[in-house]
Amino acid sequence: MRQILYIILAIIFSTMVACTLKKTEPTVWVGPHLNDKSSKVCVILPFANSNLQEHKDNYPEASKTVRDSFETAFLEVGHRVVERNMIDKLIAELEFSMSGLTEQLGIKVGKMFDADIVIFGTVKSYYRIIWGPIVYATVGFSIKAVDVETGVIVWKGDHTKTIFWDIFDVDSPASLARKVAKEIVASFLEKTTKP
Repeated sequence: MRQILYIILAIIFSTMVACTLKKTEPTVWVGPHLNDKSSKVCVILPFANSNLQEHKDNYPEASKTVRDSFETAFLEVGHRVVERNMIDKLIAELEFSMSGLTEQLGIKVGKMFDADIVIFGTVKSYYRIIWGPIVYATVGFSIKAVDVETGVIVWKGDHTKTIFWDIFDVDSPASLARKVAKEIVASFLEKTTKP
């Protein structure tokens, strides 16, 4: 009986590992109004969290971690990013709630920092599940960049990635978030630098 259980688990695990071989690509749209806004000063606002409540409870740091991942990804490719503690302090002073920050108020915050672009984001999934010897992590989010001056969306992206592995090798949601953020920023840069 135990051998049958191991065989079933091995088949499930093999299937899950095979799923990781399918490469997922970020979906990125770049608007015709981009101009040179991609390399100017940007404000990355706190990310909304639309994760399932169970995952929100288990990973309360999801929004901050994903926001940090994007901050790092943008800095690594040469963007100038306003320090997030300054942004959060201004939001608190203006008594906006982090979750109720509308696009209009976000643009107002961007103007106060003399930024060119305001980044809005939503965490759609952020969790890790352990099921016997099988573990998987999933991270997914959407992001958009809005021109502070015109209010026009200059680019937006969406990406979800799941990695299956064994208990010792699977990425944590935080490390997976860093990878996914880099992939979406790289995809954006690829689309904007093509001749």
